[in-house]
Amino acid sequence: MGITPLIVACEHDKIELVEILVTKVDVNQQLRSNGYAPLHKMASDGNPDIAALLLNNGAIVDKESHDGLTPLHVAASAGNMDVIDILLRYKANINAQDCAKTTPLIRAVQDRHRDAAVKLIDAGANADICAINGIHVLHFAAYLDDIKTIELLAQKGIDLNTKDANGISPLHIATLKGNTSAVEALLSCGAIADILNNDGFTPLHLAVNNDNVEITELLMDKGASINVEVEGKAPAIFSKSPKMNQLFQERGSQSQCEELPIKKEEEEKSVTEQREVAEHAPKPEQQASEQGSNAKSVQSMKRVMDDLSEQYNALLPAC
Repeated sequence: MGITPLIVACEHDKIELVEILVTKVDVNQQLRSNGYAPLHKMASDGNPDIAALLLNNGAIVDKESHDGLTPLHVAASAGNMDVIDILLRYKANINAQDCAKTTPLIRAVQDRHRDAAVKLIDAGANADICAINGIHVLHFAAYLDDIKTIELLAQKGIDLNTKDANGISPLHIATLKGNTSAVEALLSCGAIADILNNDGFTPLHLAVNNDNVEITELLMDKGASINVEVEGKAPAIFSKSPKMNQLFQERGSQSQCEELPIKKEEEEKSVTEQREVAEHAPKPEQQASEQGSNAKSVQSMKRVMDDLSEQYNALLPAC
């Protein structure tokens, strides 16, 4: 169905006209384009009195749009606190899931409406219900650098080390995005610094590959192992800058990384020392093998990071 007089009256806040129309037409009529009913429209940014009027005249509180969105999803996404209150009063399903399995709570966090998220949690929303691929509300909070929501969920006893279908934790996500505040919040609240994903990568691998020295130091300070290996490669192998190399050398990494510039006095080696170094240097074929292995590890890391970005961007609302 296209635009109807009832929807127009609702959108233009004509409550007297709505009072007449609800007695003459189907209050659950849906738009052909997206499947929104009048109550969805009111949930977005409408008059709470009209929302209550619709509900009192037969509007289905959990009516689904074409994408499976209920009015509560829409109200949470818009941060419409008054309509959220009304919908909950009319026993809306607080844990309803749309076609992407997102809940109203996830929608509130996705669109950065923390007050709406708090209200839903206080009203009994289950924060452990995940979207597709096991993506938890904490993953979204980490992705968006939303430290207040991270702290709120931690206070509610939510597992900070929850993983999605690929074994990705919120700490992996915050590290991938370079969200220093979220990394700090997660670690301070008890997230495991050395948590592994399904490919064996720790957040430290991601931080080093991103050349993010600040997050690398944060993870190290919280006990992240600098020698955890993936495909035989420790995090240092992904280092891309002298500053990162220096950090690993200072922390005593057992993995070989690119040599730092050395001081002039350190260059003064005896002929004997230089010969010994030459004798023990890797043969060309060994170097080629190691370089190929390193390239494979870097490609594996890039694949993981690209997959992560694509997966989370697909679920976040368009800005």
